[in-house]
Amino acid sequence: MAQRYHGIDVINVTDPSSPTEFGHYDGTNEFYDVEIVDNYLIISKYYEGIEVTDATNPASMTQEDTFDDGGNSWKCYVEDDLIYVADENGGLDIVNWSDPTNLVKTAEYDAPDDRAVRGVFAENGIAYLACDIGGFKIVAHDSDGDTLSNYLESNVYLTSNSDDDTDGDTLTDGPEVYIYGTDPAKADTDDDGLSDLEELISGVDGYVTDPLDPDCDDDLVTDGDEYLEGTNPWAADSDSDGLTDRYELDHGTDPWDTDSDDDLLTDGDEVNLYGSNPLLADTDSDGLDDWEEVNAGTDGLITSVDDDDSDDDGIIDGDESGYGTSPLDGDSDDDGLLDGEEVTTGNDGFITDPLDDDTDNDGLDDGDEYVEGTDPTDVDSDDDGLEDGDEYHNHNTNPNDMDSDDDGIIDSEEVFAGTDGFVTDPNDADTDDDGIDDGAEVTAGTDPTDPDDPPATTTSPTDTSGFEYGLIFGFTIMSLVALAVFIADRRRIRYTG
Repeated sequence: MAQRYHGIDVINVTDPSSPTEFGHYDGTNEFYDVEIVDNYLIISKYYEGIEVTDATNPASMTQEDTFDDGGNSWKCYVEDDLIYVADENGGLDIVNWSDPTNLVKTAEYDAPDDRAVRGVFAENGIAYLACDIGGFKIVAHDSDGDTLSNYLESNVYLTSNSDDDTDGDTLTDGPEVYIYGTDPAKADTDDDGLSDLEELISGVDGYVTDPLDPDCDDDLVTDGDEYLEGTNPWAADSDSDGLTDRYELDHGTDPWDTDSDDDLLTDGDEVNLYGSNPLLADTDSDGLDDWEEVNAGTDGLITSVDDDDSDDDGIIDGDESGYGTSPLDGDSDDDGLLDGEEVTTGNDGFITDPLDDDTDNDGLDDGDEYVEGTDPTDVDSDDDGLEDGDEYHNHNTNPNDMDSDDDGIIDSEEVFAGTDGFVTDPNDADTDDDGIDDGAEVTAGTDPTDPDDPPATTTSPTDTSGFEYGLIFGFTIMSLVALAVFIADRRRIRYTG
């Protein structure tokens, strides 16, 4: 307790109802105010300035040092290493007492028009003064004029109190703290690659961004990187194509081009809807643009963008239009052969028409011809005078064998009353079951359909005359000539008709 003319009393108030004195410091001059910090007394002694006294032992207090610049020390306030002294003669003195035995004046505020300063409070290096005439004043010790007190610069923001722009971002330290909320010791507060000033103005990047948010549009691309890439730091999808800038930068598409491959599909639709490659106009390299495949375009069909052969017929989708086939139907003519098999000499060794189920119009589908081993481009594979289809469907003969029953008569001669005048069974070598093959009967001049018309009685082979053998040979030659004429005539009729 400061007693103006009676020094300092130390009072024990452990029992507030019965305070007792247990220490006294007399000293000299008048005692106007006292502040207690740890074991020290900071005393305002009016005419004699400021005194720091060690009160570790209240019964025996000792003076450490004094400071007097000729004013009248009315009151004081201590903040950390600084003593703020209200000078009744018109100002504020700031004294450093980091060494209690060596008090040093660090600054002053002269208020001649305010006359007596009778009260002081300080916080964060800012002093609040009560003046006789001028009223209430707020004063800061600001060496560099950046509106941050030296105390704040040294103890809070770690900035320079001799440089008003510590981080060199052309924003003074005070406005960074009080107006923008940025770090005055860091040119790029949010570490996004753009200086605080660049973010606060529409600078080289053309945008005003948030200096406290490294990614204003939350697209995982920092504002600085957006400047480098030329994207919009306020739009997660700069080109509005359905893909974020981050995705486009990672996958090589153009974040400023909605259709990177110019296939008339937006990059976003290619990735999100169709599964196609936004960097390839023809994802599956089948000769059809992706747009053509996902739309019923010029071909009228929707095909797969990631499968070059949608119907798995051996012809890529783009080539099917050249053949007139469907890229969605592996067997366009439903003949049992894939379109790819028909347009190449594949397993069957023949090129057939993929749009005609019976390329040679012989009544036997191309697929059946493959199964039967016949020629799908030849109406009569075995040249027996019967079309393959007739043999297969109507006569049950072998279209690959001109004499199905091996009786010496070709199949067409048997099913028609040809040069021999008889219709025999082409699948039975002995139509009348008389024990003699039909060919032998015709050669012998007997009726192969009449079991009661056996060939003429002959002697034993040792008695057979040469005449009889000559007769048989002659009949055979005549039969073959007649067959050749018949076949030629049939073909003439078919091709001219």
